[in-house]
Amino acid sequence: NAAREASGGNDISTAELLDKLRRSPQDRDNMERLDLHTTMLSSVFRQFEEQSITTVLGLLEQDIACGVDQAGKDVKDNALQNALRRAFTDPAVTLSSETRLRLLMLYFSCIANIS
Repeated sequence: NAAREASGGNDISTAELLDKLRRSPQDRDNMERLDLHTTMLSSVFRQFEEQSITTVLGLLEQDIACGVDQAGKDVKDNALQNALRRAFTDPAVTLSSETRLRLLMLYFSCIANIS
């Protein structure tokens, strides 16, 4: 077994084996990179949740940008206007100024044909 080979033929616990792996420079660098990656992903997902991107806003942005809804049907301009109005006025959805601006710019560039 790998643990026995790593210890020169002696039995070694999993904790001791992990400790040896963490001490090697290459593995330490990999562990630091993995930790950084995990930290960054956690931060991004937290921001997604805080800004409702994974639920309300993401679907609305997709509908505006693509012109079709999840079912593949064309999205009506009035329906998008109503969805934007609801997103901007719903007290349960907190939108930053940047998010509001992004939604409006996307809407005007895709739907209202303003360039």
